[in-house]
Amino acid sequence: MIPEGTWDYFCLDNVPYHGRVMTILYDKTGERYGKGKGLRVFADGHLIAISESLQRVRGTLPFFVSEYGGINNQRDIPADIVVIDGK
Repeated sequence: MIPEGTWDYFCLDNVPYHGRVMTILYDKTGERYGKGKGLRVFADGHLIAISESLQRVRGTLPFFVSEYGGINNQRDIPADIVVIDGK
């Protein structure tokens, strides 16, 4: 948990999660990473959750084709990808 007003930006990149590669970034002004202002969560490079402030967000994982050739349908598994309490 990150108290609001403590950090102006952070990025967690290449985080493994259920066979995906996640990127979680927060940019208070939108100038540091150039992806926009606020909190962004990406799964395999696809934006799945967004918030202008540090708060709880939910994202849905997209379809992907596994390395074994099968389709993994995890899109129906809503998960709390990031839980950040700003208070």
